[in-house]
Amino acid sequence: MEVNDNVMLRQKVRTLIANSYSLCEENKDVEFKDQLRRASESILNNIEESNERKVNNEFRIYLYKAVGACIEVRSILLKANEQKKIKIAEFQSLLLLTLEISKIILSQIKNNNTIKI
Repeated sequence: MEVNDNVMLRQKVRTLIANSYSLCEENKDVEFKDQLRRASESILNNIEESNERKVNNEFRIYLYKAVGACIEVRSILLKANEQKKIKIAEFQSLLLLTLEISKIILSQIKNNNTIKI
């Protein structure tokens, strides 16, 4: 993975986490807040864990877990949007961000490149 891709991915994941926390500050649903925070942080945690894995299969497993966490964030956002717990602009922005993050990670799985965060 190119250095610029690493920086871009890092920025996108950290932006997602920061925006998730901001969204949670405005919301009173404790379960929603907990789920969104944990799933968002799980993306970064699994990417970092993949960097410690020397065996290609282990590396890929953690990247797939990071993609799974992106899917979980999207699912949480979809439910929150349906229940009118979040503004449409926030929903669209975070949804797009998770799709971009997943795309970058899946590209790295395909190319068997490490992601340094």
